[in-house]
Amino acid sequence: MNQTSHTDKSSLAALEGIAGPLGSSVLRFTSQPGWQPGPAVSAGNSFAWTEVGPGGLEAKCRLEVVAASQAARMEIELVNASAEVSPTINPHGLHLWLSDPGTPYSAFRLYGSVDDGLDDHYPQVSFTSQESVVYGGLRSRSSTGGRSSERNLPITLVADAAGNGVWFGLEWSGAWSHKLKTPFGVDEIYPTKDYGMAVEVALQGVLVQLQPGESVKLPALHLGFFDGGFEKGTNSVRRYLRDQVCAKLNGLPLVPPTSYNSWFGLGNEFDESLVKRQVDRAAELGLEYFNLDAGWFAGVFPSGCGNWDIVDAKAFPNGLKPLADYVRSKGMKFGLFIEPERAGHGTSWPTKHPEFYINIGKRDSLLMNLARKDAQDFLIEFLDQWISELGIKWSRWDLNTDLISFWKEVDPNERVQLDYIAGLYRVWDEVQKRHPDWVLEITASGGRRVDIGSMKRGHTCWLIDSSVSPQVSRFTQLQANRLLPAQYCNLAIVAFRERGDANIGDHDALARMAGAMCFSGDIAAWSETLTKKMAGHVAYYKGIRHLLDGDYFRILPTPVGVNDWDAGAFVSRDKKECLLFVFKVQGPDSQTLRLKGLEAGQYQVSSRGGEPLDIQRSGQQLMEEGLAVRLDNNEGTAIHLRLI
Repeated sequence: MNQTSHTDKSSLAALEGIAGPLGSSVLRFTSQPGWQPGPAVSAGNSFAWTEVGPGGLEAKCRLEVVAASQAARMEIELVNASAEVSPTINPHGLHLWLSDPGTPYSAFRLYGSVDDGLDDHYPQVSFTSQESVVYGGLRSRSSTGGRSSERNLPITLVADAAGNGVWFGLEWSGAWSHKLKTPFGVDEIYPTKDYGMAVEVALQGVLVQLQPGESVKLPALHLGFFDGGFEKGTNSVRRYLRDQVCAKLNGLPLVPPTSYNSWFGLGNEFDESLVKRQVDRAAELGLEYFNLDAGWFAGVFPSGCGNWDIVDAKAFPNGLKPLADYVRSKGMKFGLFIEPERAGHGTSWPTKHPEFYINIGKRDSLLMNLARKDAQDFLIEFLDQWISELGIKWSRWDLNTDLISFWKEVDPNERVQLDYIAGLYRVWDEVQKRHPDWVLEITASGGRRVDIGSMKRGHTCWLIDSSVSPQVSRFTQLQANRLLPAQYCNLAIVAFRERGDANIGDHDALARMAGAMCFSGDIAAWSETLTKKMAGHVAYYKGIRHLLDGDYFRILPTPVGVNDWDAGAFVSRDKKECLLFVFKVQGPDSQTLRLKGLEAGQYQVSSRGGEPLDIQRSGQQLMEEGLAVRLDNNEGTAIHLRLI
């Protein structure tokens, strides 16, 4: 084994191998006073070292390098090696010092699923990008409520003026913060002033004190390096997430699925007869999953949350098994909503198991304390039986409450966050181990808990609840793809009850194709003509959805008003195919769009929606001269390029 010192300005050998121009960077658990790093021991792609702190605390660090992705995963176990109770610390997950390029660094972030007090408005704030020059410091963080992506998406990119950079994020679905500091804002975090940027990744609000001999595992950190600026950097993140993180289905990567969901358009107001009519229509559309959302349980949503063992007898007098069987008879897989972490007062589960729940009298709901192993075991066994008996292949797992106030009720120091999130992951991991064909859709009032930890276990994500408008939906998908693999960008074409074909057209379908494609509401009220048209869009989507796994490029700047067109393109990794989405609310009649990431050779160009295209152009022409696209107001098009 080789030993490499990282007590001085030189970096770990691991980072030297993947960091490129930033290879003189230094990585440590913490730089707080009293902590000293020891030598790193390497074995293949693994590097291990121990940092010794005050009061007998030790941080045992292990870095696993993924050379093909220029990335690494860092695990940290905090140990009290003394015979005394340890000091109380806030366990930072990473301190990274980046070399000084002589010019300021810049940062790239995405907002999360932001609650700005409004519903469907355009443009949205949710999942839009923020690019900033860091002169003194910058902070990204989760919301004060504790859901991981309610304020910012928990992945940050930093790059120097030459475009050399690093991205990082925790495998963690709780509260977090990222702090960036430059020499202009030097404080005790810097070992010297020879670095251009200090990065601190921390667990927000968590304080840890360990008993003698006690240890605790901290959330794993993922980081990677890139060159070529933020566009190349965001694609390196998407590739890493897709290749190394995203949950597998039956051991294989998930192709963005097609599905039906009942909530938007029907809400709680349905019975078995109405739902079966939606099943018939979903089968005609060619959908793969049929998901019954909230409202199937006694007391319905939200007050009935907690009655997971009691089906609404009025809506389903014979239970859910007949409906599940009917869905399967139509060639689809059956899915069901659940929000097991939250329960209403007086509902079944907290009545039978009050010891499992955190009760704050002023709140209208309770929180299942997944820091408790007995609560985890109960939930695992229920889900196992539930999935087996009903043949469930998809669950929308929701969380419509803040968490911090509940955690503080149990533990003012919030160490319970570590045990709670670990318990949640144990439930997800164990259920998926028993049911490897079960799709887990992660949602929390929309996409407010999408992070590296949830993506490792969840297969798709409902991005935002305010997604009725096609303009809002496609805007959100085309923004979120900057960092998220497309399978996590699930949004629906919404059919309101008994509205028939009103206000539904080609644009609605195209506006949900840059992610997982969903239909919701009263699709049974559609005419045969509209049904056939939408079935055609579903078939088209199935033929091009493999391209959503490719690299993603913004072709036009993010719209700031209704006169700005919107365009983004997915390019397959072998560059043989490209899928370009273009949308217009109003504004100019046409745009010339210069594509990115193509080969120089000849492409066949065809379109769906908008003015028909059936032409050939070289990749060089398309990138240098551009492609002219004409659209009417409130229209969109999908343009497919195939290398000849």
